[in-house]
Amino acid sequence: MQKPRLSVILWVLFALIFFGLESFFLYKISGRATPADGVRPFIVYILWWSATLMLYRLQHTLLARLLSTIIALSSFLITLFFIYYQRIDSFITGDDMVAILQSNPEEQVDFVVFNILTLKGLSLSILSALVALLLSEQMFRLSRRKTSQLGSLKRKVYYVLIVLFVLAGAIITSQLRPIKFYFMMREEYYKQIELFNKISSQVESVSKLDATKDKQGELYVLVMGESLNRDLMGCYNGFLDNTPFLTKLCEDPHTIKFANSYSAFVNTLPAITHAFSQGNFVTGLSFPYGENLFSVLKKANVKTAWISNQVRQSRFDTPIAAIADKTDFQYFSINLSEGSSKQQRPDEYILPQIKAYLDRESTSDNHLLVIHLMGSHSPYDNRYPDSINEYSFDDPAIIGSSSSSMTVKRELNEYLTSIYYNDTVLEQIYNLVSSRDDFRGFVYLSDHAEEVTPPSGRHNMGQFTYTMTRIPLIINLDEKYVEDYSQSFNTLEHNKDKLFINDALYDLMLPLMQVKTEAFNKALALSEPSYLEGIERGAIVEPKNVLEDPILIGAKNLKAFSSRVIIADPSCVFDAGLSMLYGAEAFKLDAVIEDDTLQVVLKGDDRKLSFEKFISSLPKEPKRVLLQVKLDEGQDKSLALKMVDELSQKYLKTQFWVNFAGTDLVENVGVNAVSSIYYTLVDCKSYADSKVATPSIEGGQRLIGVNCDLGLHKTELSKFFEQHPKLDWVLSEFVTDFDDKVK
Repeated sequence: MQKPRLSVILWVLFALIFFGLESFFLYKISGRATPADGVRPFIVYILWWSATLMLYRLQHTLLARLLSTIIALSSFLITLFFIYYQRIDSFITGDDMVAILQSNPEEQVDFVVFNILTLKGLSLSILSALVALLLSEQMFRLSRRKTSQLGSLKRKVYYVLIVLFVLAGAIITSQLRPIKFYFMMREEYYKQIELFNKISSQVESVSKLDATKDKQGELYVLVMGESLNRDLMGCYNGFLDNTPFLTKLCEDPHTIKFANSYSAFVNTLPAITHAFSQGNFVTGLSFPYGENLFSVLKKANVKTAWISNQVRQSRFDTPIAAIADKTDFQYFSINLSEGSSKQQRPDEYILPQIKAYLDRESTSDNHLLVIHLMGSHSPYDNRYPDSINEYSFDDPAIIGSSSSSMTVKRELNEYLTSIYYNDTVLEQIYNLVSSRDDFRGFVYLSDHAEEVTPPSGRHNMGQFTYTMTRIPLIINLDEKYVEDYSQSFNTLEHNKDKLFINDALYDLMLPLMQVKTEAFNKALALSEPSYLEGIERGAIVEPKNVLEDPILIGAKNLKAFSSRVIIADPSCVFDAGLSMLYGAEAFKLDAVIEDDTLQVVLKGDDRKLSFEKFISSLPKEPKRVLLQVKLDEGQDKSLALKMVDELSQKYLKTQFWVNFAGTDLVENVGVNAVSSIYYTLVDCKSYADSKVATPSIEGGQRLIGVNCDLGLHKTELSKFFEQHPKLDWVLSEFVTDFDDKVK
């Protein structure tokens, strides 16, 4: 018997390693991580690869290369999806699969291009496909023999084995988790569609309950945005300039900006259907059961319209379209039959439709106009025209962890730009509607938010973060509304800091529009004095609860203890700015002297900028800044104190404390200095109240706790301060989406 050559053995080993690696990829992305999810693809690879080699030996080159191409294609797809899995740390879940199936072809293409067909993914996937092709070709060259040398019996055995190997591989492939999972979800999806078609016809166009509205000639406008994160809107955070119109609108005394608004879901379909119906986590109802907003308004003789820059697939297979069909007028800018280029229309495309609708409708009737925008839906750069100047934040000291790659920086800038463009569209819509004599109210919110910072989960449950649920809610009311319905306005103003979840939009709109009916829950109506009384509120997409949002917890702690907490070492300007949005008043900053200026050193590599630039980038001056200065050899302490004193002359609202690295003494410097008080850093880990001597100097000693291992987003501080009553301040962390530690 002829011994196999060494080169053949090496190539076989290489093939086993390669197929093992590809099988490991499939094992990881299967979502279950059971051994069978890795063993099955490995068996398929070996069976089909062996069949390929036998086809080569029998000189069926075309068939061999066809099978080899199938192997290469599978390697390409597995590698591609594994790169996607690595990018967002999750594979497609059941919720994601349903969302994809419910999307139109254009949105599906957007999803694939934006999330899967990345440069890295395509490059490595093409490489794996080429390796798979090479394995078959090279092994044939090294081990080929003439077909005539094969005996008749051996040829028959080869044919039988080829058929068995290919069939066995096909059967095993059909049972692989991703493939089987897709067909299971597809079957389930169409079952749901069939069920929906049956019950959709049962949804009443007119409410079963009475509904009336006393006054006539009132226009209300509800604008539903898309994928909008309130934390990255200038009108909320105060340090970005991407919402000039909304920022100005929020300064109007007749505008209420709600600070703690959330979405009930992270996907458009359930968010919209619950928002416009009685369906919410309090009632336990879901669409199409219960009343819907438009059927109740029709009973109250209010005309309704739905103008959308999103896709209308058909009136029955998209629940959103089914809701819109209950209005008196509908317009969708995109239909399923249109080309994909239509998907890229910016939101201003529907402005003529809005104007045309307003021009033909009488001001003597009551109206609700709903406008559904594309907003900031990914891919973000497709949401605004080329004429819009893009943001270009790329300094690590400004955006922190978002500077980890060119892709993330670009996406963040494109997202911020989409918010700016969205603001310009909102301004044009507002100008159209507010100029009418019958205008009474303008409501703006988003269906859900968006995770833009790494690992860029966008808005899918497989990557859930509370960032995906923090949405804006802004209500502007006409002066006549405030005069006629002062109680509603005052109640809204009173509730502006309370929790709002957009599955209660239905319950907000009816009393806001002064519709008298029993078809809403007063405890969920923001304009009602009984709002939230006696109801545990906070449930969103199961099993999540808004009350567990780390930002909300941190904001609650800051509200109670902001005068005793110093935010330690923000990672960037965005990080510090967001913490100020939620109540931070004091910061501890590391600093060095470089080029005769005081430089702030932020967490992370290469995150450094002048103190003046840092302060000027924040929404406002902080009340206190503790500068921990590290002096290099030869640098004079008095120089640092002089620099801080000069800064205090410029920033009169800020009290400056200075500590030099390696010491415990904190010096009070500048125009707000209190010379009779001494400040000392104490280590919380070794600190005991009984061991702290009472100073004999007049004015007393103030203690600042360091190394306390406190996180405002995790810990209630009341117990800590009860245990450490002599600590005047403590250093603590407040995590944001731009903080490395939450990634």
